[in-house]
Amino acid sequence: MPLIRHQIVGKSVNQELYYEKSESTQSSDEVEDLYALLVKVKEAFPDVQAVASGAIFSHYQRLRVENVCQRLGFASLAYLWLRE
Repeated sequence: MPLIRHQIVGKSVNQELYYEKSESTQSSDEVEDLYALLVKVKEAFPDVQAVASGAIFSHYQRLRVENVCQRLGFASLAYLWLRE
């Protein structure tokens, strides 16, 4: 299984429930680091269609992954969502 890495240097600048990319978050929010990582994945593996995350009860986490997936044309899969 290939491993693609990207250093997470941003912080949770935008702490609202719904994430919106803006000039202030573009280079300093951790969500943009996730975006950059998934861009690398998309370039290396153009057939990838979805991203699976381990979000269980955190809307905050799930919505951020969904935001990045939507921007890149990926489906967001949260198989454990709302499971005990």
